[in-house]
Amino acid sequence: VVLVRERSGAVRAAEESAGQLSAAEERHRRLIERIPAVIYIDERPSAESGRSTITYISQEAARLLSYTEQELMSDDLWFRLIHPDDTDAVAAAEDHHFATGEPLRQTFRMRDRHGREIWVLDEATLVRLPDGVLQSHGVLMDVTAQKEAEAAVRASEEQQRRIIETASSAYVAIDEEGIVLEWNERAAETFGWPRDDAIGRPLSGLIIPEEQRAVHEAGLRRFAVTGSGPLVGRRVEVTALDRSGRRFPVELTIWPVWVGGVLTFSALIHDITERRRLEDELRHQAFHDSLTGLANRALFADRLDHALARRDGSAVGVLYFDVDDFKLVNDGLGHSAGDGLLIQVAQRLGELLRGGDTAARLGGDEFAILLERTNELEAINVAERIVESFQVPFEIAEHRVAARVSIGIAFGHPGSDAPAVLRDADAAMYSAKRRGKGVWQVFDASMAGHGLLEIELRTDLKYAIEHGGLAVAYQPIFELATRRTVGVEALARWTHPTRGAIPPSQFIPLAEAAELIVPLGRWVLQQACRTVQGWRASPDGPDDLRLSVNISPRQLLHGAIVEDVQAALADSGLDPASLTLEITEGVLVEEAGASLAALEGLKSLGVRIAIDDFGTGYSSLSYLSRLPIDVLKIDQSFVADIATSRQAAALVRSIVKIGQTLDLETIAEGVETEKQLDRLIRLGAKLGQGYLFARPLGADELPRQLLWSTGSLDPAV
Repeated sequence: VVLVRERSGAVRAAEESAGQLSAAEERHRRLIERIPAVIYIDERPSAESGRSTITYISQEAARLLSYTEQELMSDDLWFRLIHPDDTDAVAAAEDHHFATGEPLRQTFRMRDRHGREIWVLDEATLVRLPDGVLQSHGVLMDVTAQKEAEAAVRASEEQQRRIIETASSAYVAIDEEGIVLEWNERAAETFGWPRDDAIGRPLSGLIIPEEQRAVHEAGLRRFAVTGSGPLVGRRVEVTALDRSGRRFPVELTIWPVWVGGVLTFSALIHDITERRRLEDELRHQAFHDSLTGLANRALFADRLDHALARRDGSAVGVLYFDVDDFKLVNDGLGHSAGDGLLIQVAQRLGELLRGGDTAARLGGDEFAILLERTNELEAINVAERIVESFQVPFEIAEHRVAARVSIGIAFGHPGSDAPAVLRDADAAMYSAKRRGKGVWQVFDASMAGHGLLEIELRTDLKYAIEHGGLAVAYQPIFELATRRTVGVEALARWTHPTRGAIPPSQFIPLAEAAELIVPLGRWVLQQACRTVQGWRASPDGPDDLRLSVNISPRQLLHGAIVEDVQAALADSGLDPASLTLEITEGVLVEEAGASLAALEGLKSLGVRIAIDDFGTGYSSLSYLSRLPIDVLKIDQSFVADIATSRQAAALVRSIVKIGQTLDLETIAEGVETEKQLDRLIRLGAKLGQGYLFARPLGADELPRQLLWSTGSLDPAV
């Protein structure tokens, strides 16, 4: 009985112990199943056995690989799920693990039931059982997300590396001591230091000019202490140094980077030499005339402002001028010739001025010169040198061009208004022009309102031309011996609505300056042709009456004079042989090539050509013989002194003989006295005009006898 009781107690104790063990195993299993990793036991009978068997695997494997535990533990499925590219490495690592007993740690890829690739980290320790069996107790963790993150980081780093290597800017990284850590290919190209030569060296000794190195090193120390620096986090322009010692401008952007708690600096450096060059070029273009290279209006005004702002009491002089008859060159020889003339004008000015003076092209053919710290005598000397220099003709497009300038001079003092000084110089220039070509004039108070008046008159003249505000006056041309009227000269007249009669000596230069002379001349030609043809066609009218019309140099050379004359003749019906076009001698000499072509075009229409103011130019007999001309008009300055001056009489006699030699008609201008008339007749002159016979009168004012009479006329008419 005792034995039975003892045995029953032992059984109960054993059962209790087994139950406790089973409960512990269950708790252990549940704990394992909650671990987010695969727990496994891989077993080999011995180290020499090359075949492992999975004897245990946790449920996490089913979630990870989508296979059941039984499937994973059957046959060799587990090993077949390892990525083919990793199989050999995994097998070798396991063999080493079982052979040496060293812990196993490896990362490889597996594929789940659906073919999805999974990265796993395998860590295991080796246990030797009493019977000699080897068990590898391992933990397999899904590290796919980590691997993908690492791959993304590597891709990002590779992308950054490629960006840095292929960047248009140099990339440089340094530590807090200024030692170079990174140096891309563009840095090597920019500074001439290969990467291997730059890495590990102080940046200051490579690219920073010597006088700036102390500042650079102090800036590094300051940032390490304060976390701020004058260049950090900003885009700045500094001077850099390349290996050859060349200095050049760079744009620098630098920022701090902490790597593992260690301070470094990264910088992008861009060579801006070309950009600076372009900026300088644009700045030069903004303040200089592109054609001549002289200062432009903006730069001239700025320098004038600065000169007048000085408080040293010195005077500032401004010389203002344009090129007389510049449009003749432009119209007659073409714009390229005009540009060539402006370039040569600029070059000639450069040879005449002091180093500190400023010559500017203000626009068109307008120029100005700024003389700083000057006086009236010096300014006048400069003006005289310029005028004298322009006496020498310019060589333009195989033509000799005589260009004159009329110069206005004005002065300013500290506190003067710059626009006012320029305006005064402009007014002085127009005053000089009224005195003739190639002269200078110093501004005085009497000219103060002249500039504004010029502007107003130009505007009014343009309106008068466009709206019929002008008139044509006619001065008869007579046969001197008989005083019979043979023709009339058409002359423009302007009666201003508020200012009254404006003399031709005032409004003709205005028309030239405002480029209105061509439409003005065209209008006079049209009106005169209609009027004279009306007289000729009237009953008992003077059917042989001739018409003379002045043609300005700009009309002759602007390119459409032949068409304008042809249109006027066609419109009026006037016989071309009855029309004489008067051209000044000066333009025929100074613009010989262009004027000859225009004259030949006019002659082809059948009209007559007269040289006006003959004797005031430099025509030679041989030159005259080549021109298609018909009439010489003796300038009134010679006629005025003919009765009292032997020289004047000799000049007139010579002109008459030239006319006779070349079979040209001669007309004496400005005949005002009987003595002049008598002297002209005795010298052989045939025709004349002047106040002795008749003043210029409107078409409705001319007495009938002036046009229809063939007898002597009363000089009082």
